[in-house]
Amino acid sequence: MIRYNPINVLRYDKVVKALTDDPTASLESVSRRTGVALSTIRKIWEGKITRPRTIVLDRLKVPRRCPDCRGLCTDWPCIRCEMERRSAAARSEAGVNFVYRHGPR
Repeated sequence: MIRYNPINVLRYDKVVKALTDDPTASLESVSRRTGVALSTIRKIWEGKITRPRTIVLDRLKVPRRCPDCRGLCTDWPCIRCEMERRSAAARSEAGVNFVYRHGPR
């Protein structure tokens, strides 16, 4: 039995690529190839699930002081400030994924 994980940006992109590469493929075969649950693939196909939002971060070798919260940050933009900028309604609406652009610099 295949173990399925929750959808994230990379898995979502993998499913959409599989669906667009072979439009004649059944949803079941896309589910087997991508490792994403059939119900999730069906919801993506119907437009009920959209691509998760992503914020691209830079990992810093030397911490930088955030001008807003005055905290020392190794990830830029400051994750704490990014989350505080979003209203409670926006946070409850959809989760935000953080992805690193590259390694420390």
